[in-house]
Amino acid sequence: MGAETRPQSAYRLTLFLWRKFFRSLVLVTLGFACVTYLLELEREFGRDVGDSFVQHPAVLALLQVPEALFSLLPIIVLLGSLNTSLRLARSNELTIIQSIGIAGRSAILRMAILATLFGIVSITLLHPMVLWSTQVYVDATGSMVQQDPRVLVEKDGYLWIREELNGQQTVLRLKQDPDSEGFLSANFVTTDERGSPAQYLISDKVTRLPDGWRLDDVKMWQLGSEILNVESTATELDHIEFHTAYSAYETVQRLTAEERIHIWELRQQVEFMEQASLRRANLFVHIFSLISLPVVFATMTIVGGAGALRPAPMLQIPSTVIVAILAGLAVFFMRNLAYVLGINDAVPLLSASWTVPVATLLLAFAAIRYVE
Repeated sequence: MGAETRPQSAYRLTLFLWRKFFRSLVLVTLGFACVTYLLELEREFGRDVGDSFVQHPAVLALLQVPEALFSLLPIIVLLGSLNTSLRLARSNELTIIQSIGIAGRSAILRMAILATLFGIVSITLLHPMVLWSTQVYVDATGSMVQQDPRVLVEKDGYLWIREELNGQQTVLRLKQDPDSEGFLSANFVTTDERGSPAQYLISDKVTRLPDGWRLDDVKMWQLGSEILNVESTATELDHIEFHTAYSAYETVQRLTAEERIHIWELRQQVEFMEQASLRRANLFVHIFSLISLPVVFATMTIVGGAGALRPAPMLQIPSTVIVAILAGLAVFFMRNLAYVLGINDAVPLLSASWTVPVATLLLAFAAIRYVE
């Protein structure tokens, strides 16, 4: 009989700990959301973007909250675990759990399982929702292209794009018209099969079509090592069209920073970057960092709960809180530093994404065994 009820009691204990931990996560998230919203609201007041409902400062500030919260999720998990474990210790519930033959670290690891599941949900569901809210904000404020330093060249204020047009790799240099959807001027350079420049085109009026580009009042030169006098090949055309596999909206979307790509778009983004001959290493650093979130959440849970495993007479809450927060912040900033190093090719791709989460998780396992 006792053997039959033991799995049931373990199941109930797991649900009890998960309920406590989930409640703490919700409370901490709401606290961060309120503070973030007030900060964003202060920043949005004074912005003159329009009179629609979405463009109201209160709505714009609300749209910015999910992105800020998602970046702070490891800290939220850390504080939620710390709050839960200290409450269990102060109410002697952790002592009761240990008295029935269940190790304290087992209770922390059950909470880490919930944190791991939360990380999976964050990758698959929450991150696309965050990107959606960010996209609504960008559409309302019209700040998509200006926020992408890899597309907008600060040196001369031109927009640089590389696309596959009419089956040829083409480099586009565009000057955007702020009063319309067109461009004030454009320079196109097409390449041959060897990647050498084949044609050079100049146009004073360029329009983005649903499936490509239209150039009006075009002057075109043929390029190549066999051409001695390039100016003799100059040709003037009324208009010319280039066709691409991606729409205007998709092109702008896929030229944005890697942080705006979620895991469900990975395959399409890789195909786009292959066709455009764009570098994919940064994209994989971003995706692998996303995939490592469950490991990071589990680490933060163990770090936050390790201090509460001390015996009640030895438990000093102020020092426990300070040590846990400092350790969690160290993990948080080391992970961000590794991400930046990976983006800049200072460390290998896998090392940038997985070294810090895996190493800190192993250290956290060792810490809870030592503390208990």
